[in-house]
Amino acid sequence: LDLLFSRPGRGFGAGECGFILCGDGFVHYWNFNGSNGGASANATTQSVRLGIGKHRKAQPFLCLAWLEQNNLVVGALDGALFRFSGRHLDKVFPRAHAGSINAATSSGGGLATCGSDGFVRLWNSSNLEPRLEIDLRNLGALDACAQAVTWDEKRSRVAVATMSSEIWEFDASDGSNVGGGNGAVLHGHYGGELWGLSVHPTLPQFATCGDDAMLRIWSIFEKRQVRFHTLEMSARACAYSPDGLRLAIGYGAAKSNISLKEASSGATKKQFEGKLAILDLDDFSVLHETRDSHKWITEIKYSPSGELLAVGSADTRIYMYVFDNS
Repeated sequence: LDLLFSRPGRGFGAGECGFILCGDGFVHYWNFNGSNGGASANATTQSVRLGIGKHRKAQPFLCLAWLEQNNLVVGALDGALFRFSGRHLDKVFPRAHAGSINAATSSGGGLATCGSDGFVRLWNSSNLEPRLEIDLRNLGALDACAQAVTWDEKRSRVAVATMSSEIWEFDASDGSNVGGGNGAVLHGHYGGELWGLSVHPTLPQFATCGDDAMLRIWSIFEKRQVRFHTLEMSARACAYSPDGLRLAIGYGAAKSNISLKEASSGATKKQFEGKLAILDLDDFSVLHETRDSHKWITEIKYSPSGELLAVGSADTRIYMYVFDNS
C-alpha cells in the first residue's frame, strides 16, 4: 500500500540502498545488492520482514515516513503508529488516530499524519508528541476522511486531500485555514461518474452534476467552484433555462452508482429515480418537480424560447414538458 526509498543516513546501514514496502500484514525492507549498491543488470534484492511485536495483531499497514533521527514510522489500519529503530520495533503509539492512518509525511518540523477520523495531526519528530490537531469536520468538509497529506516546512503550510475531492491548506504553526477563503483550495466531484454538464447562457459559468449527488457551479475564467448544492440523489443530467434563472435536474443513475443524500424520512431511491426538478438559481429552491419516468434521466434540453423542455430517459422515451415562463 505504500513504498518509501531509503536515503543517505536514513537506511538500515551505512551505504545500503533499498526501499521499504508495507501492505496487508507486512512491512518489508528490500536491499539492493549490486555494483556500488545500485540496481545494475545483475543486481539482486533481499527482503527482510520487519517485526511488529509478538503481541501486536497483523493488520494492513497503510503509510510510511522517515523521521529526522533515521527512525521509520508506519501508520496502521487501527490508528496506531509504529516507530522502528533500524529493523526493530522501538515503540507503538496505539491511539494516534481514531481510525485508519491513511497518509504520513515528514519534514524538519516533525511528522504529519491524516486519517479516516477526519483529523490531521502534527507530531514532534523527537518523541512523537502531538503538537497540532486539525478537525476537517469542523471546517465543512463534505467527506472528512483524509487520504493524503504534505508538509512544506519553508512556507509553514500543510496541505490535505479528502475523499470528497477537496484539498485544504493550513498554517502549520496554528492550524488556521489559509486557502480558499474559509473553504477548501480545490473542489471536485467524487464517487461514481460525472455526466451532467450545462453552460450558462450569459455568464462565464457552467454547472455539473453526477453520481455523488452534488450540483456544482464553476467559473470558466477563474477555473474554480463558485457555488454548490447537495441534491436529493445522484443526477446525470442538467440544463440551464435560456434566461439563466433556472436549472433543470434529472435524477437517477446506474443502480451500482446511485447515491441518496437528503431524502426525507422513509424515502427510497426508487422514489427519486427518474424525477425531474426545476431549481431557482438564487437559492436552489425547487420551483417544480414531476416524475413521469421510473428510469434514470439521461439528457435534458430547453427549447430556445424556454417554453419546451425535452427529457430523455433510460426507459428509451423522450418526455416533452411545456412551461409558463412566468
